[in-house]
Amino acid sequence: MKALKLSKLWFLLVVTILIVGCVSELSDKFRLQHEGEENFDEIPAENSKYGDFDFETVKEYRIQLRALDLNDAPLQGANVRLYVSNPLDENGNLKDNIDRYQVFNGMTDANGRLISIINPAATYDSLYILPNYIGLPSYYVIPLDHSNIDLVIGGAQNVSQGIQSGEVRSFTTPSVDYHDGYYWLGSVTNNGNIGYLESPDFSIESGFIQDINNMFPSGQSIPNNKPELMDINTDGSLHLTEATGIDLTFVSDNVSSKHSFGYYTYPTNSPPSSANDVTNKTLIFPRLGKISAGNTVKIYYLDPATNQYTATFPTGVSVGWFMIKTGWNKFNKVKNSNIFFSNHKLNQQASSNTDDDDDD
Repeated sequence: MKALKLSKLWFLLVVTILIVGCVSELSDKFRLQHEGEENFDEIPAENSKYGDFDFETVKEYRIQLRALDLNDAPLQGANVRLYVSNPLDENGNLKDNIDRYQVFNGMTDANGRLISIINPAATYDSLYILPNYIGLPSYYVIPLDHSNIDLVIGGAQNVSQGIQSGEVRSFTTPSVDYHDGYYWLGSVTNNGNIGYLESPDFSIESGFIQDINNMFPSGQSIPNNKPELMDINTDGSLHLTEATGIDLTFVSDNVSSKHSFGYYTYPTNSPPSSANDVTNKTLIFPRLGKISAGNTVKIYYLDPATNQYTATFPTGVSVGWFMIKTGWNKFNKVKNSNIFFSNHKLNQQASSNTDDDDDD
């Protein structure tokens, strides 16, 4: 019975980890149309950077961009920024004073489309594209070698043509905040709402939800039907073989609204041997009852050498997960007991405390 109780606490919280590599393979989410193929719609005058003024030292480029989801449906409201100089530093954050290199900033319309004319100085030879929308690739670089450029970002079957992709989600890393035995990623209200959700929410595909339901059928015992998940040697940590950024999306739960969820990190070649060895527990969702399906949080690596956060988790680091049974304890406080880890070897005997689901 205790094994079943632990399984309900851990496995009925289902999360999706979205990993975007800082140095990754060429994206397959992009298509480039060259000059001479006439399918551009009329470009709104207000989207022209310099109108009809004739500069001898600048070049004019006609940009049409379409943003598509994985089903090739148009994405409305996706923010896209265009730069003529690399806007990101080595950690995937926006550089200081980079706005002077921004040539366009807009949102896709109901057809998933942006149309603009840009007139950068003739000395610039590349266009840097930063979509700020969860579910789209985050970073593109293309050559400015054609005056008409038709871009398709996202979609199911797009062809890669010389694109480099990288990681950019959040441009400001949080300050390190430690109290009550945990690190906190940002502000939390007295009733458990967090102030650091990504916007907009991630769109969860129905097929993915079906896969989860197939893995964890309602009303069936996980120890009996998925005994491999209860193996003491099972380690649910994420072991990184290259530097990367990590976003985490909440999908669903069927547990107490006061349970808390978080993560910790350690060198892959030096894992903790007991719960006491985990010294950097960081809360992601202090109160599960205050989040909804699709809510997404960017998590950060706490560099032990500098005690500062970075958006990039380095190679050779592992990320583990933990849940605190009825952890929320009012007024930005979380109990430091009844913790269950994704690495079963770290788990202690479960307490007999009962859940308290009253809202505060």
